[in-house]
Amino acid sequence: MGVATARKSGFPIYPAVLKWAREEWGLFTLEEAAAKAGTSARRVAQWEEGTAVPTEEQGRRLADLYGRHFMEFTSPRVPDVTPFDLVSDFRLDPGVFEGDRRAEKRALRSLQSWAEACNDDALDLFEMMEDPPPQFPVDLRAQVEDCPEKFATAARELAGFSLDDQFHLPEDQKSGLVKTLRDRIEGIGVIVLKSAELDETRVRGLCLSFDTLPVIAFRGEAPGDELFTISHELGHVLLGETGFSDPYIPKVSGGKPAEVEQWCNRFAGAFLMPSDAVQGIFPAGRAAASISDDDLNAVAAIFGVSAHAMLLRLIQLGFVDEDFYWKAKRDEFLNADPDHTPFSKCERDSYWHRSRNGDLYTCLVLEAVNLGLVCWHNAGRCLETGDTFALWKMPDTFRA
Repeated sequence: MGVATARKSGFPIYPAVLKWAREEWGLFTLEEAAAKAGTSARRVAQWEEGTAVPTEEQGRRLADLYGRHFMEFTSPRVPDVTPFDLVSDFRLDPGVFEGDRRAEKRALRSLQSWAEACNDDALDLFEMMEDPPPQFPVDLRAQVEDCPEKFATAARELAGFSLDDQFHLPEDQKSGLVKTLRDRIEGIGVIVLKSAELDETRVRGLCLSFDTLPVIAFRGEAPGDELFTISHELGHVLLGETGFSDPYIPKVSGGKPAEVEQWCNRFAGAFLMPSDAVQGIFPAGRAAASISDDDLNAVAAIFGVSAHAMLLRLIQLGFVDEDFYWKAKRDEFLNADPDHTPFSKCERDSYWHRSRNGDLYTCLVLEAVNLGLVCWHNAGRCLETGDTFALWKMPDTFRA
């Protein structure tokens, strides 16, 4: 479409930019774009071909859908914008890469952008307050050739995550272990986020292994699964391996992604279920061919983890035969209905935002407000809320 044709609509909206924004940036189908613009997929295709012209209102709706500024559509050339590259994907199940993945990729882009922004904002706030940001312990930097059991022991000690944290909580309060673990990990300089975006994907966790203030994000699941995912992503921080992952990996052989995921799973198992503690419960001896659900659930409850994670750990330590997992239990675990309350995207009160952003980042933003370094509007941008009342009430959640 030339300039003369573009101006007939009353506003110059250029087809090449429309197509770029949908395909390269927005990752939307013609049908999804048409639904937002209130027209047909054929009509949107005509706009991108230059044989028809959208109204200004339709163009603004598409800009909102694609997450682009409307004025970009008025440029006769595609904007010179650095492509958004998703971080590495460590998932090992080939099935997750099949079919139309545009919706998933949009959710992962949103999550990665948010996690990166949290790191950037936190570093800026520390600089504004003239305080050095916490440094992740150099002693915890590892390689896949290192023993994950050794680093799990060191990580528990440095984070102050003790067996008392797990064993002395009544069973009906074991869900509080997730908050305890987040607090301990944030205490060694890691931002820990809880992501509603991950609920829309087949990814369980994200790690951005920055040198300063690395970021972990986990999805809303049953508390025992959340514990394992957070610990697995902490393993990624130790290895310096940024990417998306699913801790419950399939049976694989060879390759760096498999080595990384297997190391992180071994680390997570040792971190949450130290070998000495497990051996104090299970008698030493030859691996059993199986374990009853009652026995498995009982020992899992002691550590506050899921039966799935507990069985993997028992196999790692040689208490249960590996074939029992692959032949009898894996499909059962993966196909079980989740027994948890979803991380609601509707209940966006002050508790929701604190849970989503974690205490380290939330407290940092609120402290900057109290010091007069940022206004409430900018604090709302950092915490991604326009709800002034929820933002104002957020300090009360720390006193409750």
